[in-house]
Amino acid sequence: RVLGRTVVLMGAADVMNNAMIGTLFVELSLTAYASQSGDLYMMTLGWGFAVSVVYTVLRIYQPRLVLRMSTDEAAGVRALVRRAAGLASWVSALWLVVAGVALAGGLAGTRSLVVLGVLLVTLLPANALASFGIAVLENTGEAGLRDSAKAAVLAWAVTAALGALTVPLAGAAGAVYALGAQGLVLGLVLKRRI
Repeated sequence: RVLGRTVVLMGAADVMNNAMIGTLFVELSLTAYASQSGDLYMMTLGWGFAVSVVYTVLRIYQPRLVLRMSTDEAAGVRALVRRAAGLASWVSALWLVVAGVALAGGLAGTRSLVVLGVLLVTLLPANALASFGIAVLENTGEAGLRDSAKAAVLAWAVTAALGALTVPLAGAAGAVYALGAQGLVLGLVLKRRI
């Protein structure tokens, strides 16, 4: 029973990341921009690969960092994760503002793969910082697993809600914009939980 619960909680972030993308595809398919789903698919393939690399590196190094939390270096590790969470929150918020201005300034509805690629590439650092913190949190025990799973579900819900607003207005670019909420939500949750 404990093993089953642990497996479910450990997989929550990965499942919610896939659910996030899937939800945005559903939202896109219900709009006048449904024909842009191929564009979004091409871009999310690259995004998925980049995120996989980040997650693989995190899975390798996070347990070492978490082990340091059981030593006299715990305060330093917590401070590092809080700084990363704060930076992820601020970078995500700034990205949402800048990308929102760009969409409002004429990029809404674009079919440009270059624009979609630039939006995704510039979003990756904030999401990587937030994922770093979530990986540390999930390795801190059962409470950390629960908190990281809740954070992943909350990030999905906020991204889906933002997508419901932006995808009908901006198509695939709106879907990418909605992904910007993930780093912000995860960063804010981390600042409170670590």
